[in-house]
Amino acid sequence: MLIVNQLCGFGASDNAAGAVTLTVLTSGSVAAASTTTISGVSFGADGGEIIVVFSTQAPSPSVSSVVIAGVSAAVTARTGALPSQSSIIAAACANVPSGASGNIVITYGTGLATPGEATEYTVYRVTGRTSVGAAASDITSTATGTASTTVVMTSIDTPVGGFVLAAVMTQSTVSPAISGAGLVISTPASAYRGFAASPILTAANSNASATWTFSSSARCVCAAFSFSP
Repeated sequence: MLIVNQLCGFGASDNAAGAVTLTVLTSGSVAAASTTTISGVSFGADGGEIIVVFSTQAPSPSVSSVVIAGVSAAVTARTGALPSQSSIIAAACANVPSGASGNIVITYGTGLATPGEATEYTVYRVTGRTSVGAAASDITSTATGTASTTVVMTSIDTPVGGFVLAAVMTQSTVSPAISGAGLVISTPASAYRGFAASPILTAANSNASATWTFSSSARCVCAAFSFSP
């Protein structure tokens, strides 16, 4: 497990006093299905606040619900049009009362919203948030209809003590990288997807920007989710 960061000036023993930590738990891919299950995710401790960021493509994608270890999650999602299909990127957050592991069940909308591609995901564990289980407080997204080696997400607003989670989905085999808004790649980027997280912010992001860069020109959909402490 990788601990992304925690609020400067506090140690792990101060979590009860309000220090926020963000840990990358796992990432992977699940075959396309209208109900997609990420099985047996280890939470690294007994219960806690879990966030999953995920993406897929379909003609008209939507998310009906996300359940994390039996707990209904607060979901924020953005879609963007790409040639022949659309992409959806979502962040789902739930406070799991107990259990060291559990399943994450994503239910997509019916009909044309059934995903045509695999769901790729990264799962995070958060401690110390006052707003435990709350959805993202701010979201920005961009879709590019013309292939390019860069795409910029703008207007990222995150309060001090909060953090940013981001993702990109491309239609070409490229290697995504990111810069800006404190974001760094959370897990090894796949040929089509990338996931990123910021450290816990010691100064607020106000109208910040972040740039995804690709190894060759690509069309993409990307989104950034800001979470309050």
